[in-house]
Amino acid sequence: MKTHHRLLLLAAFLKASLLGSVAAQEGFSFGYDTISFFEKPTAFDVGIGTLNTNLLIDQSILYGDSTDDYSAATRFLGLFNFGTQLTNGWQFNAQYLANYVGFDDDDYRGNLAVSVTDYWGVLAVGQVTGSVFEKTRRQRGAGNASLAFDQFAGGLKDEGVFYSVRFNSYEFAATVDREGGFELGANFERPIGASSYFGGLRLRKGETITGGVSRDTLGGAAVFAYTYASLTIDSQVGIESVDSLYSGENEHLFSSLGLSYKTGALTVSAEAGISKLADQKRYSAAFGSRLDLARGLSLNLGVNYQKTENSAGDTIARGSLRYEF
Repeated sequence: MKTHHRLLLLAAFLKASLLGSVAAQEGFSFGYDTISFFEKPTAFDVGIGTLNTNLLIDQSILYGDSTDDYSAATRFLGLFNFGTQLTNGWQFNAQYLANYVGFDDDDYRGNLAVSVTDYWGVLAVGQVTGSVFEKTRRQRGAGNASLAFDQFAGGLKDEGVFYSVRFNSYEFAATVDREGGFELGANFERPIGASSYFGGLRLRKGETITGGVSRDTLGGAAVFAYTYASLTIDSQVGIESVDSLYSGENEHLFSSLGLSYKTGALTVSAEAGISKLADQKRYSAAFGSRLDLARGLSLNLGVNYQKTENSAGDTIARGSLRYEF
């Protein structure tokens, strides 16, 4: 076979394999929230493309031991994704996430992004700077579990540019925000029999505000997860420097360990973490459960604890009834 024929076949194979992996996930995760969509989207033909919609309503009751008081919240999430294929073969997507929380307090946030996908990867513009973290993080706890102190102190601005590309079991991603902060990440996932292995690395240059002063941060974190059948065990270790790359006074260390198990309609999880920021230790734990009652309907529970050295701990319990359609 001639050399150029071999190259054409190789390029076609790579394009098919890469498109299959990135197109299936729309290229980037858009939620950045402890509440995730489980149900498949509803699709509608709209003109030259397809509109996929996910809607979620969550009614919750919270109890905090520090205030010894109850509160309620109603949350509505709507994810709308319009996709079409351009004349050059690229896949174009426009996504909008509506996030409304009401009852005791009203709060509305909207995220918008557009992306193009081809064999060379995914390129997105908009409120996408959380996408690298989504691809390299530990698995979230079940139900309403939310582990505190399990992330960098420095963050990125919401608006920016995101790019990712996949090569077989490996994926590489990068994002840059509008002020020059960035995050780089890589992950791999490999199933072997009934087991599956996942690893992720990320490096972030961000910004945090302490005492009314903006401080630069630079940190790295590693995640490893092992799944066997319905059991998942994962861990994370991270280190971050705040304000000065050469000062140990503002060093931030954090680590966490979690497990989750699914049996029938019930999913349970337990997590614990410890961190140290500016010579002050911080502890956290989270327990959660999700019980699927019917298609789209679930009962979710969570008990989340956090404590900073030399201060009283704080425990928040949350129960909610959630419906997705």
